[in-house]
Amino acid sequence: MCALLGWGAMAVLERFTRHARAIWGVLAAAVLVLSFVPIGIEEATASTRTMLTIIHIAVAVALLPLLRRRAAR
Repeated sequence: MCALLGWGAMAVLERFTRHARAIWGVLAAAVLVLSFVPIGIEEATASTRTMLTIIHIAVAVALLPLLRRRAAR
């Protein structure tokens, strides 16, 4: 779902601005940082928090370059 939202945001930005990739990069980084807030708030063990953090970072590492590359086409 997040990948579709990211792709949609990129499509809208490309349509209305010349700096779509830069704006989208900042937006994607902000969403990544905000995704860590619930991990810090949730009462969970340290290992659970660590795994959730690793999962969030892994998804970002996979999706961000892929969507940026598609936007360059």
